[in-house]
Formats: sequence, C-alpha cells, structure tokens
Amino acid sequence: MDLDAFQIENEAGGQPFIIGPDGRRMEGCLSISHREGKAFCAHTIQPGARLGADLEKVEKRDPIFLEDYLGAIERSLALSFEGDRRDFLVTLAWSAKEAAFKALGTGLRMDTRKIEIKSGMEEWASADHELQGWQKFELGGPGLPEPALSFWQQRGNFVMTLVVLGKEAPVLYEV
Repeated sequence: MDLDAFQIENEAGGQPFIIGPDGRRMEGCLSISHREGKAFCAHTIQPGARLGADLEKVEKRDPIFLEDYLGAIERSLALSFEGDRRDFLVTLAWSAKEAAFKALGTGLRMDTRKIEIKSGMEEWASADHELQGWQKFELGGPGLPEPALSFWQQRGNFVMTLVVLGKEAPVLYEV
C-alpha cells in the first residue's frame, strides 16, 4: 500500500482525519502527536470511539508547572521523587492530560487539573528499570468514562500516552 496516497486533513476544531486513495474521508478517529523528529499516531474504525494520542519528551519542568497543571494525586506522587523520576512522572501526567483532551475534543480549554491519573503511575515509580511495552493506567475526570481506557509507554527519553473513549479495549500494535 502506497502511504503517499493518503492525506491528513483537519476539521474546523483541529481534529485530524484521513482522506483515502479514492479521495473520500475514511471512517474512524485519528490522533497524531510529534516532537523533535519523532511521531506517534493512533487510528480506530470502531464506531463511536474517540482517541487521544500524545508524545512528550521527558524534561525538567519548573515547580510552578506542577501547581498550574497537575492534580493533587499527581503532584503528591511526583513531589515524593527527585531528579529523573520526578521529571518522568510529571511528563507522564502531562502527556495523559493532553491525550485525554484530544479524545474529548476539547483541546486545552479545560482546567488540566480536572483530568487526573488515578492509578498506574506508581508501577513506574516503584520499578528499578524501564518498563517494556504498553502499561495501563486509570484516568478520571469530567466527561471521561470511569475509568477511561488509558495506556502509556516509555521509549528512551520520551513517553507516549493513548486514551480511548469507547466501549471496547483497543488492539495495540506498532508499525
């Protein structure tokens, strides 16, 4: 299949969609994220499903960032660590919020502290090595099903998050 035969367009609200080789809009939901020459995208044809994919570089953030953007649970866990572990946990929380807002179709028009990781960060924080593959976490907040289907993966100095709003668990595979 020639990938050049596909086009990515955006709806008025910014959500991307795919135009197929036949020139028609393809069914489904697409989410895209990129940073520093790396990209992550997710697509589903499941009716009614909405996706949010995010890719973030793990980096040190100003302490005021934690107050402005993280919820109480996330802030508390992140502040219980220092250095690289704190940087990773803050990045994971931020990436999860970005993915959730994409899935909700709101962008960053909501208070980011209202969407919060409820569980799943602790596994990484307690591991003494980089976890391999996709890890599940629970995310909650206004407009999200309880719990939203949420996954994260670390790739070197990057974290990818995927939030799926729908009835069935996604099949995760990599190309």
